[in-house]
Amino acid sequence: MVKVALCFYGQPRYVNNTSVPESYEKYFNRPDYEVTTFGHCWYSQDAVYKSTSWMQSHEDYVVDPNTINTLQSYYNFDKFLVERPKTFMFLNDEIREKYKKINHSINFSFSELRENNILSHLYSIEAVTRLVPETFDFYVLCRYDTVITDIPDLTKSDPDRVYFPDCGDFSDIVIILGKKFLEWPRHTYSMSQSQYLPIDLFIPEHFKKYVFYNYNFTREDTIVCPMFGHIARSE
Repeated sequence: MVKVALCFYGQPRYVNNTSVPESYEKYFNRPDYEVTTFGHCWYSQDAVYKSTSWMQSHEDYVVDPNTINTLQSYYNFDKFLVERPKTFMFLNDEIREKYKKINHSINFSFSELRENNILSHLYSIEAVTRLVPETFDFYVLCRYDTVITDIPDLTKSDPDRVYFPDCGDFSDIVIILGKKFLEWPRHTYSMSQSQYLPIDLFIPEHFKKYVFYNYNFTREDTIVCPMFGHIARSE
């Protein structure tokens, strides 16, 4: 029996799109898995989630008022931390000024909206993984708006590796890691706030990558595999 912790994080968009929970049911409801679900999310009844330049939809999202009950009915969380949306920025002015100098295309350069969304993303990953005990074989970092279309068989997977999807380096579609790597997601936000990370692009994947390497993990600790999904952009 493989013990699996599903760790949901972030902004709960398009919660009435049942293809998302159905995909998790398909891949994780197995007799040889013992699955426990945890969650952190940003929610208030008057919240509006702002679009950013890397999203496929460029419309702001008005939160469904029944979001929390809907998520709980889907996933039956063992622990579920809900916080009102916050505005984030880098607290160290020197670090912030360095990031403001990153100059790429509009999708990869500094902006206050992207700064807020990246830090919110990292904070939520850190928050949910701090809810989870160190008693599982695998920890799966999950988004509320991702439809899973392929996943490795965890009974044949190595808990001493981190599994990334083959759609991009440190992609947030879904990430699977063993217990030895748990301190990495538990410090994605706090380390990003406390020190400058030599990122090339102002995107969450690069922050996660450099926090990972700061823990002296290496590329040899990772496996890129056919593990894919797509983001739901409608109800």
